[in-house]
Amino acid sequence: MNAGQWVIIGLCVILGLWFVVGYLTNARKVRTISRAVEPALAKYGRVSTYRRLGNSGAQFIVEKAESPFRQIELVFLLEARENLLLWLFERIRGRGDELRLRVNLRSAPAQEISLGQSQDREFKAGVLREQEKPYEWIAAPPGLEMARRGSKDAALVERLKRFLKRYGKAVKRLAIQSKEPHLTVRARLFTDGVMSAEALLEALRDVVQGSGPD
Repeated sequence: MNAGQWVIIGLCVILGLWFVVGYLTNARKVRTISRAVEPALAKYGRVSTYRRLGNSGAQFIVEKAESPFRQIELVFLLEARENLLLWLFERIRGRGDELRLRVNLRSAPAQEISLGQSQDREFKAGVLREQEKPYEWIAAPPGLEMARRGSKDAALVERLKRFLKRYGKAVKRLAIQSKEPHLTVRARLFTDGVMSAEALLEALRDVVQGSGPD
């Protein structure tokens, strides 16, 4: 065999080994995170739906959640560790393991807030497109952009800022809105306890608890 054939064989071996290691890593992470998420959600009600999303994550739903929540849907999605090229592409784009929340509250918030990372052009464009009911930009922690509309609730904004002091580096997107889902969050998921589902839910409960217009 010539040198080119040996290179091809070597690449195939590397990709094959990468697939096996990546698959086993994600399988372990799905089990570990799922075991941590279910008891975290159980504090707010019975998990009525659990669905594993292949080897890439899982979905949990609490239909009858305790106040201030009414329904909680939590999804975590893992990086495509099995596919070396896709994994590298996602890394370049800054995507890692991610936690997503869609929450309905007992009562719809009067003030709407939209928050995203400063470099997120899609987020900014979406805020600017809202011409019928426009947002106004307000101060946000470094690295983030935040806008609000509707009845002003200064206390809610302050609670959110306290939340962002702790979790702002992990949050990718956050929206509080009058239509369902009332609260949506996309955040980086760190399985070593920095951003756990339990801590995130507790912090968000404090943010939305008792929100209302001034």
